[in-house]
Amino acid sequence: MVFAIVILIFFGAIVFFHYIQGFFSAAISAILTVFAAVIAFSYHESLVPLLGGKMAEYSTPIILLALFGLSYLIMRLPFDRAIPGNLRLPLMVDKVGAVVMGLIAGVFASGIMAIAAQELPFTPEVGGFARFDTESERQQKVETKGRASYSKVWGELTDVTPGRFGDPDSEKGVPIIPVDNMTVALMSRLSSPTGSLQNDKPLESVHPRFLAEVFGQRLGIEASATHVASNVKGAPEQVKVLGVFEVNPNVPQNDADIFRKPITGLPIKPTGGEVFYAVRVMFTQTAADADSYVRFSPGSIRLFVYSPNADDEKKYMDYYPIGTMEGTGRIFVNKIDDFLFCKQGSGADLVFKLPKDVVDSKGAVKDGTYIEVKRNARVDLSGMKVEPLTANPEIVVLRKELVLHPELNGGQPLSAAAPSAAPAPSAPQGSTPPAGSTANKPAGGGGGGAAAPPANASVVVKSSNAIPVSVSLNGGQVPGGGFGKIDGGKVKNINMDASTLELKLGTKLETFEVPAGSAMIQVGIKPSGPQAWGFATDPEQYEIVDTGGTPHQPNGVVAIFRATTGERVMMRYIDSQTISGVAAPVGADAPTEAYLLYVVQANTTITEIGLHGQKSKIPNVVAK
Repeated sequence: MVFAIVILIFFGAIVFFHYIQGFFSAAISAILTVFAAVIAFSYHESLVPLLGGKMAEYSTPIILLALFGLSYLIMRLPFDRAIPGNLRLPLMVDKVGAVVMGLIAGVFASGIMAIAAQELPFTPEVGGFARFDTESERQQKVETKGRASYSKVWGELTDVTPGRFGDPDSEKGVPIIPVDNMTVALMSRLSSPTGSLQNDKPLESVHPRFLAEVFGQRLGIEASATHVASNVKGAPEQVKVLGVFEVNPNVPQNDADIFRKPITGLPIKPTGGEVFYAVRVMFTQTAADADSYVRFSPGSIRLFVYSPNADDEKKYMDYYPIGTMEGTGRIFVNKIDDFLFCKQGSGADLVFKLPKDVVDSKGAVKDGTYIEVKRNARVDLSGMKVEPLTANPEIVVLRKELVLHPELNGGQPLSAAAPSAAPAPSAPQGSTPPAGSTANKPAGGGGGGAAAPPANASVVVKSSNAIPVSVSLNGGQVPGGGFGKIDGGKVKNINMDASTLELKLGTKLETFEVPAGSAMIQVGIKPSGPQAWGFATDPEQYEIVDTGGTPHQPNGVVAIFRATTGERVMMRYIDSQTISGVAAPVGADAPTEAYLLYVVQANTTITEIGLHGQKSKIPNVVAK
């Protein structure tokens, strides 16, 4: 409890200083300390924007301490000049009174110091003190592809309920003397409708739970990473809100991490009077750390809702994300202290469980609602229309591959994602496969190819398990942080997004392996338009249908595309399981060619294809 000891020493020093000053001087000092604390706390956040986003990590606590010290000195110096001496009182009255005044001054001076310390970019525990129950340290076993290792976890919240830090009754202040709680309680009381400093804007109308909010800003972000984002005048905007969307509560829900305490009670369902909404947040380039990644957590983002007709306890409420969307058909549910990442220029669809009345009868967010991201990036949501959720390939939360594909680590595969609510795009008219593309000719494996009817002129369906693009792996290692199970030139499963320059040397990959008694159908497409990456984000909507009317969903996809780093190849395949959707690569153009891979029973005849809801008859193709 280093933090508690430091605060206690500081508190004791203030009491002793006032004790030796005598009652009269100590009384003046105590009164001025309270005034200085009120001034500093009330104005420190409103002065931060004057710095234009500079020193964002430390500006809030520095301004708080500076305002407190300057306010005290500016008020104290005139008193010392006007009354240079002390008032003579009986010794006992003088000393006891001085101690009492010292205790008052100590509470609020130490309280300001404690609040400033908690606003610094520390870990959840500040010198051993955490506002909610945490495990200071525990050992975590990490199993990956048959190998086990051990890692240590520090400061993890014990509560696993999404959207909350813990039981509200378990919230703690500084041990021994909770000076932070006492200071904030005074500010709340003074600014309340019946308070002596009320101005129709109580503290709760901006910060319903100020100290809990400050605690949340330290969760799920490494101490060395950026904890603060800013949207201030005169500086580049770091956080944008691209829309508010209604989320189907019946879409599949999965735990967003496998290397921490599991979340229980899934799926989460809204109760009567509640609904799921997603707020699409995008981080600009200036919000990223030096490695171009943005680090955030559910605890660092709060959605403030004002309900004027609610009970006093629920009139002003903070809500925290319970998870993030994966495409439009799955929610990955998060603990409030989970570590989240995205690339600069990307973001997240943050899912909140909110009261229905946050949206008015016209489908717009009610006035007084805003979202605050990483302390200083606040965006007003008032009047924003709530739209049906549609996928945006630029909005991508980076996830552990074993979260997306637990079957690669011996777990059960994820259930199929819910169908997207996005409108089906019109098929490209009159387009043809690019020159030199293997979509123009059948590849090994037999069966030939069948051109689709004119409505899908850019589609070629064929029976083949040959890899449709040129890929070689040096030493059998999958580049770009990917992985796979590869035997010689045969691919059993793979997940790869790599530059074509990395795929020119080594063993050439020839074929996809299929289970005994099965064969592969490949559908080559040339995507374009707003759903160019729909085959990757919503693969379940790209089906082939056999003569018995049975639909088949993809076991894999292959795409060639250009990104900021040049030409790249995406390849995902699992021989025994259909794949789930993933976000499009960040900064990717529409693919120049793409292939959907279907594993079906041998000798199955395919008669129909359905691309994002558009079904078309095709000349029969037999899987051989």
